[in-house]
Amino acid sequence: MNAILEINKTERNLQRNLSENEKNRLLFLMELDSIGSRAGYKRGLSEFITYLRLEFSINELNAKREHINAYKNHLLLNVKNAKATINKKLAVVSSYFQYLLSKRVLEENPCQFIRRFRMANVGTSVAITREEVELLYNSMPTNKLYDLQKKTMIILLFETGMRISELLFLKIGSIKRDFGDYILEFEQKGGAIHRVVLNELALSYLGKFLEELAMAGSDLTEEKILFQTRSGRNINRKNFARLLNTLAKKAELSSEIHPHTARVSFIRQKHKENMDIYSIRKKVGHSSVRTTERYLG
Repeated sequence: MNAILEINKTERNLQRNLSENEKNRLLFLMELDSIGSRAGYKRGLSEFITYLRLEFSINELNAKREHINAYKNHLLLNVKNAKATINKKLAVVSSYFQYLLSKRVLEENPCQFIRRFRMANVGTSVAITREEVELLYNSMPTNKLYDLQKKTMIILLFETGMRISELLFLKIGSIKRDFGDYILEFEQKGGAIHRVVLNELALSYLGKFLEELAMAGSDLTEEKILFQTRSGRNINRKNFARLLNTLAKKAELSSEIHPHTARVSFIRQKHKENMDIYSIRKKVGHSSVRTTERYLG
């Protein structure tokens, strides 16, 4: 009911004599999943826009990289702002610019190369570096069908950030073509349908695996589970976790890893690449930005 009221309120606002900038802000906020997230993003966005107006007499469409850096320094000078808080405020701004970029209102995101503060990892979630991920990949043979299956599964985990439960229940029909991209489409926790675009590495190994399955005479109907045991059964989650940890030891990684390690590593790697938290949330299918934030510590 609250969601319906929010949508109706937004429609009424859009029908009023609002500026294009005000309409863009409203539509951006409505893309957020929860009312709590909208409230937090609205405050952060309002703070940034007010700063631009008072300090530079410009609106957000005229903001450049130097204005974002000035805002970052302004936040840093405020003793109430911890570095984690500043990172969150910058993430709000970057998310909004990314939205404007997707709607072709802007040609670039001025936050793209703004460095955020490095934060210590908090919590028990394990992550490994990109270099360690490559070590894991390179330690795995692919000369047999089920060796290729193992490597393909692990590459999909680390290159998409999907959950192990989602990986184990992928079907042949989960692989789809969408405007030139190959994607995986599957049901997440709660029943929502999630779509993941495959990068070149993941697509390459998935393609090889499907070719080998076809050559082995496997039934490739859409409802068939993509990854199975040699006897044609579903792969057990605990057995896969043990396999992954064995492979990590073989690759001489510094710590034990688990299927969830891939999801944590994916999120932190995207953050390291300066992807804004709003975009990361959409990539991994979190229901709230706050969940994504917990992965980042």
